[in-house]
Amino acid sequence: MLSFAGRAILIQAFSTAIPSYVMQCAKLPGRILDGIDRVTRTKEEGGLGLQAAKVRNTALLAKLNWRLHTEREALWAQVLWKKYHNNRRLNASNPDRLPCSQVWTAIKRGRETFEKDRLMMISRDSNVSFWRGNWLSKGPLRNLIQGPLTQGATHLEVKDVLTDTGWDWSKIPFELPLDVKSLIQAIPIGWATREAPLI
Repeated sequence: MLSFAGRAILIQAFSTAIPSYVMQCAKLPGRILDGIDRVTRTKEEGGLGLQAAKVRNTALLAKLNWRLHTEREALWAQVLWKKYHNNRRLNASNPDRLPCSQVWTAIKRGRETFEKDRLMMISRDSNVSFWRGNWLSKGPLRNLIQGPLTQGATHLEVKDVLTDTGWDWSKIPFELPLDVKSLIQAIPIGWATREAPLI
């Protein structure tokens, strides 16, 4: 016979594991998440003290996006990329309304959280766009500066501005604000890979 504390731990384990299994690849309806959240209240409030279901579901879907981007050679990732990230879908007038699997729908739902918190590790030979790549902690560099870019500057990649000795500011046709320069100089730099890994 389990003690009262033992039964509470057993209920907590099952109440966390079973929904989490489904949440890894599906966005649960709000009504179900609200029902799960009733038992996630603290023990003092009459709940089981579990993690909030809505937050956990969002975090797991963001993790699914991260896995999709970091495990590109995995068979499951290749199937999803080829089926749902092709030219026909990308060039459609409203690609979000095209039919897709439950897993791809979940990936789309977690994309916003993933994109907001994603950061790339850069190196001297990174092909990441200097202006539009998400390699700064505050988002793409283009969002931090005002005004138009010259034709040549638009196509700059990180490898064009980052040298063996540091950043070559002369490649940029205008003066960056001091706070933006400081932000760039604070970025950790890797030394090996051409493909910028996600961190």
